[in-house]
Amino acid sequence: MSLSASMVNSVTRGPGRGDCLSATSCFGPRVRLRARLVIVSVCGAIGLSVSTGHATAKPPARVSASYDVQFSGVSIGRFRITTEVKGRRYTTRARAKVKLLLGALTWNGDIRGSGILSDGEVRPARFSEDLLSKRNLIVRKKRKRKTADLTFEGNRVVKSDLVPPRKTGNRAPLKPSHMIDVLDPAAAVLAMTQDRGDGRPCDRRLKVFNGRMRFDLKLRFLRKERLSGAKGPANEGFVCAVTYRPIGGHKLKDRENAKIMKSGSIEIVLRPVPGVDVFVPHQVRVKTRRGTAKLIARKVDILTAERRSIALVN
Repeated sequence: MSLSASMVNSVTRGPGRGDCLSATSCFGPRVRLRARLVIVSVCGAIGLSVSTGHATAKPPARVSASYDVQFSGVSIGRFRITTEVKGRRYTTRARAKVKLLLGALTWNGDIRGSGILSDGEVRPARFSEDLLSKRNLIVRKKRKRKTADLTFEGNRVVKSDLVPPRKTGNRAPLKPSHMIDVLDPAAAVLAMTQDRGDGRPCDRRLKVFNGRMRFDLKLRFLRKERLSGAKGPANEGFVCAVTYRPIGGHKLKDRENAKIMKSGSIEIVLRPVPGVDVFVPHQVRVKTRRGTAKLIARKVDILTAERRSIALVN
C-alpha cells in the first residue's frame, strides 16, 4: 500500500460512539491506523510528486510538494514529498504525520524510492517504507511498526525484506508472477503522472507491488475541473476515477476491499504545468459513508532541468 493511501485510510472508518475530535468530527476507538490499499499515493496516490513529459522532454530536476490531510473538512495531518532527477536516475522521499483524538492516536510514515527514469519509462531499483502507529489511550497504550525493503533487477523484484513477516492466513497467495513487470508505490506515482502527449493523463493501468500486496490501479477520465483557490499557471485539472483491484496478498472475503472495488469513490485531480510537460497531483478524494478524506496540495515547488523555478500555491 502506498504512504498516502495509508494516511487516507487511517480515518475512513469514521466516528464511533462517544469519542470526538471536535464538534464537527468524531473518531471511535476502533479506528485502526493500518494501511489498506486505496490508492498508491495516488498520489498516488497519492500523491505525490513529479512526472516526466514526452519522451523527448527533460523531466524537472526537482519537485517538492506539501499536502494537507483532511477528513470532513478538519485538518488532521501533513504530507510532504520531494523527487529529484539527476541524469537518468530519480530519488523520492516522502514523510507524513496524522493525529486523531487530540493526539491519542498518531501515525507516522517514511517512504523512499529510487530507480531509472528514461524516455518516459520508469524502472524502479529500490523501495523502502517505514510505518509507525501509536495508541496513547489512558486504558491502553500500543505501538506498532511495519517496514518493507524491496530490491528490483530488470523487470522483477529480487528481494523483499518485511518486518513483521507477511501474513498468509486467510489471504490470497502471492505468486512469483506477481513480482514481474510491477512498480513500487513511489515508482507508480511517477508512472501515473506521465504526460504522454496524447492529452489523456487518466487513461492508464498500473501494476503495483509494495512487498505485502500486489494490486492494480486503473484510472479513467471523469471531467475537467476548475481548481478553486489555485494560484499559478494552469488552473484547470483533470479529474480521474481510480479503481482498485487486489491481485495477491490481500485478505480474502474482505468487505472493505469489496466496497472499494465497487464504489468508484476514489478520485485524483491532476494539474498540468505548461512549459515543462508535467502533471502534479493536486488533490486526492476518498468518499466514505462517514465523510470525505482528502489530500490537498498546498504548495508545489518545481525546479526545471534548465534551473527555472515554478511555484504553485493553493
